[in-house]
This record gives sequence, structure tokens and C-alpha cells, in this order.
Amino acid sequence: MNSKSELKQQISELMHELIAVNQKIFDEGEYTNLLALCKQDISILDMLDNTTNLTAKEISARLNVPKTTVVTAVSRLVKRGYITRRQNENDKREQFLCLTEKGIKANSEHKGYEAVFLESLVKRWSEEDQRDLAKLIKRRRADL
Repeated sequence: MNSKSELKQQISELMHELIAVNQKIFDEGEYTNLLALCKQDISILDMLDNTTNLTAKEISARLNVPKTTVVTAVSRLVKRGYITRRQNENDKREQFLCLTEKGIKANSEHKGYEAVFLESLVKRWSEEDQRDLAKLIKRRRADL
């Protein structure tokens, strides 16, 4: 087997491991509230948790998705009670988005899930292996 096909095989096995770890975490039932949220919803909640006074336009730019996509997601999150809109006092045409208590709780739950998920993967790897993987991921992301 050549090195490229061996690498593909290793990545495939890692992907299956990731899926299995994810399924195990959800089967334990601690993160069931996250099932109602898609990846984009979670990204928006996380952004709003880390930055105040964001608009849909700013979120769109940060996520690199069309504004209409973000506006649709924001409307869904407002309707479900995860976020609220607050009018900008300086520019009445602009609305800032804010997390509600439900949004804060969901984002906190996601951070907990993420910590458990990542820890379950890396706990078997040496510090050196973790550093090497971090370097590879960083280099890969720089290429995107």
C-alpha cells in the first residue's frame, strides 16, 4: 500500500472514530438540547457569546456565508427563543443580536459537549502527537 492510500485509510478510520465518539456522547443523553440546532445555529450562538453588538451582516462576513442565510438562521433562532434583536440607538436601521438565557444555556452546553468530545479523542495521544497534529491542522487551515 502506498503512503497516500495508507493516509486515506488512516483518515477514514479517524472519521469513523469521530462519528462513534459523537454517537456515544449523544447516546448518554447529556446534550440532547443540541439536537435541535444545526452547525450554523451553533456558530451564531458562539459568536454572540464571544462578541457583543453583532449584526447579521457582521456574522455573515465572519462565517463567510450569504447575509440571507444568516438572516434566515437568525429569524429561526429568535422564533425559538435563543436570541433577541435590539435596535442600534445610533442607527435605527441596524439591529444588534443578543443571546437570551436559553441561548446562553445552549451555547454553554455546546462548549461542554465539545470539551468532552475533544478530550475523549486526545486523551490517548502523547503530548508530542498532540503538538504534531495541531501543527498539521494549523498548516491545513492556512492553506484554505
